[in-house]
Amino acid sequence: MNKAKDTGKPAVIIYPGQRGFSMFELVFVITLFIVLGGIFTYRFRYLQEYAEKTVMQMTVMNMRTGLRYKMAELMMENRMPELPALLKENPINWLEKMPVNYLGEIADAESREISPGNWYFDKKRGELVYRPRNHAYIEDSKAQPEFRYAARGRFAKRSGNRGQPPVMAGIALDEVAGGKWF
Repeated sequence: MNKAKDTGKPAVIIYPGQRGFSMFELVFVITLFIVLGGIFTYRFRYLQEYAEKTVMQMTVMNMRTGLRYKMAELMMENRMPELPALLKENPINWLEKMPVNYLGEIADAESREISPGNWYFDKKRGELVYRPRNHAYIEDSKAQPEFRYAARGRFAKRSGNRGQPPVMAGIALDEVAGGKWF
């Protein structure tokens, strides 16, 4: 009588026609995962940069809205002669809440000192500056591009009074330097 030895391991049952992966199938599946991972990484970086651009633009839009509120307040209180003082003011002050990536007012900023992904106010030039973290999709991009914004006066000519200087009619936050992003 033949007795089967009990080894304690479960028995492997192989059914007819059953086989494992061939080397070709394994290489194909690995290649497919690598290609899909590359596509995902490329799209993720694209979307990450697009999100950074959107946040930057929304911050600028909020500053422009804050500027409009400041101008409206001066107009309603009949304090229009104070309007030119806004040209020298830091645009971040027009926001209700400072952005978390705002470094403050810097008197003499060198571009290599400022880390990417941050805002700062260049006191020397009177400009608000944003240094993007991701800049693969900025046209004519230099090593570290910057987007610069400054308050500029809008003037209206006085009718009937020749020779008199124009009157400041408003202020706008304009992009002074930067580039086309996307």
